[in-house]
Amino acid sequence: MNELYILSTNSRGYFRQGNYCYPSDENSLIQCSFIIGSDGETYPKTHNKKPILPHFVSDMKLVFLELSFDPISRIKRGKLYKLDQSPQPNSMYPSSVGGVYQISSSNAQNSVQAYKFTSYDLTRSFSARDTFLIFGNSRFETRWKILSIDASVTNEEVLVLQEVNSIGSIPSLNKNTIPESYYSEIQTEYDSLLAELNSSPESVIDHCRDVATSLLSAIIGDIEKKERVDLGKLISRLDNKFLVIKSSAGIVNRLHPRRKPNERAKYELHELSRAESDFAIQCIFQIIREMKWCLQ
Repeated sequence: MNELYILSTNSRGYFRQGNYCYPSDENSLIQCSFIIGSDGETYPKTHNKKPILPHFVSDMKLVFLELSFDPISRIKRGKLYKLDQSPQPNSMYPSSVGGVYQISSSNAQNSVQAYKFTSYDLTRSFSARDTFLIFGNSRFETRWKILSIDASVTNEEVLVLQEVNSIGSIPSLNKNTIPESYYSEIQTEYDSLLAELNSSPESVIDHCRDVATSLLSAIIGDIEKKERVDLGKLISRLDNKFLVIKSSAGIVNRLHPRRKPNERAKYELHELSRAESDFAIQCIFQIIREMKWCLQ
């Protein structure tokens, strides 16, 4: 799948195999606005003069083919394709097999116009370290960092990406470093938190408190598993060598009561905001990193 053709009429993608072009999953193609290297270099570079092309082609110099996506860890795998440097429309006409097109050297009857994208090897121009891909357009953008690069049997680069948002990169738990008897509970609570990152601030902080309680129980190690212990009591039992962890868990514990209207009225506190729930999430990530309970 070294060549990708996108129709000028409806932006549908087709992969070429021999003289035939087979349709892609329409949800698997993602517009990549540009790549930012560690030195600030970008691809594609900004040009003052744009070629006269259909609007969607002008906007899509790069296309990402998504092969897999995990909504919990926000990790996706896929390949990059770039528009030819001197793009010219290619003619394709419907074959006898439904949904499949054939490449034509001339404008055959019922032919359609399509623009060719070829496989793009990112490492020829960028170091994978500290390089980011920006997906979307001027209205909606997301930033993705490169975790690793694999090679496919077709000699194309397969990128493993993780989304970087307002809460930064999301650490993945390391089963080998977390106490075995606590791992399952921590993983369950952590997955529940990650699944609710875009929920209301109150819900997010609820989940943060659950994760913090599980993490601190594992750190202390001698808590009876039969009964859920209050987070405040766990914080008080932590040794001062865990000062950063105590502080991080303390912030989550302080924010949690703000969910309740009577608490807000009693202490004249404002309602929880997205900034505070993001802060609570960062505190959870910090505890995990401090304990070195995440994959490096």
